[in-house]
Amino acid sequence: MKIVFYAFIMASMISGMSAFAQNIQKPATTTIPAAQPQLTKEESLQLQIDQANKTIEWADSLIDAGKEAVSDAQSDGKMLDSDRSDLEKQYKSDSKSLEKDATSSDREDAKKAREELKQITAKYKVDLKVIDTQIKANQKKLETGQKNQDKGKEKKKAAQEKLKTAQKALDAFEKKSNK
Repeated sequence: MKIVFYAFIMASMISGMSAFAQNIQKPATTTIPAAQPQLTKEESLQLQIDQANKTIEWADSLIDAGKEAVSDAQSDGKMLDSDRSDLEKQYKSDSKSLEKDATSSDREDAKKAREELKQITAKYKVDLKVIDTQIKANQKKLETGQKNQDKGKEKKKAAQEKLKTAQKALDAFEKKSNK
């Protein structure tokens, strides 16, 4: 009895799986798209010219954005370099006197000087790390600006070639149609 029951379950599972597989394998019905109006040769060429002009405008804006980013990054870089050198000078001047005091013969003064030196050094390291992080971010901004300029120049050059080709084809078509 149990065997018949298990056989019945297995048979129903197999038939269910095959029905499921048949449903999956059915191709989806496709709809036929509505007929699109055909462009004339002149309209097609004019469309190519318009697309090339838009690409040139986009490339110009990319170049301008890249130039602006490079300019900002360069001015920020100078400021960050100045901040870093100021921080280093300040640390050297502060630590110099404390290092002298740390080697003093008075133990209490030497201990206080060493503690202050540790605090100043820790603060210096934190501030230096912040400035270094800002310098890295600024460098990335500079590189991104340069990449945008290069990409814009490449795209502009390619679009100008397409524009030139399309314009020649349009001129030839107009000459041919005027004859």
